[in-house]
Amino acid sequence: CFLTDDPWNPAHAAPWFLEALPRYDVVFTPRANEDDLRRAGCRRVERLPFAYAPDVHYPDPPKDDDERRQFASDLVFIGGADADRVRWMAPLVAAGFDVALYGGYWDRDPATRRAWRGMADARTVRKAIGGAAASLCLVRHANRDGHSMRSYEVPALGGCVLAEDTDDHRSLFGPDNECCRYVTGPDDAARVLRELLDDGPARARLAAASHQRVVEGGHRWADRLETILKVVTDAR
Repeated sequence: CFLTDDPWNPAHAAPWFLEALPRYDVVFTPRANEDDLRRAGCRRVERLPFAYAPDVHYPDPPKDDDERRQFASDLVFIGGADADRVRWMAPLVAAGFDVALYGGYWDRDPATRRAWRGMADARTVRKAIGGAAASLCLVRHANRDGHSMRSYEVPALGGCVLAEDTDDHRSLFGPDNECCRYVTGPDDAARVLRELLDDGPARARLAAASHQRVVEGGHRWADRLETILKVVTDAR
């Protein structure tokens, strides 16, 4: 079992699922909840990060003037409007940045409604990342995540990454300004974004470095499947 969500996240918690977890030979988790899983009776727990899919997540920036007008932004974020994410995005919208928000529920909050550009299929994600000066990678705190699927997808798509400062992100991207810029909140994100908007070569360098780090680092979903098969085979 690979736990894409934390079973103790109130939005997903289900007693039947917690009762079922100990019946698996191995439980894989991308977050630091291994001790909780062992206390819940799981026999073997392994940490396994998220990943990206090369056939979906590849650079595909806007190709013509119409696409550039449609997908251009200072900053893009793709994901649902969790309350802690709204606290990041609302000040950036209010500060006058051209923010592009894709995903559910951003239109329900007056502070983010005008930045909402609807839902995003795979092509839209590619174009939006390619059309943005920078892409914000936030984690889902309700899941106790230290990284997200976007942490791998955005670099694979060729985006310049602004990453929420977490241990997982630093393990993936290295120190600040090597492959990405780390930010700790909306004020910090605004400061760093202003710097990047004034420095196109820096954005291009960071995008190229994070792309290389991810696509050459064994972070495909196929690589994760190989890990799962090896662990499960060894466990028999």
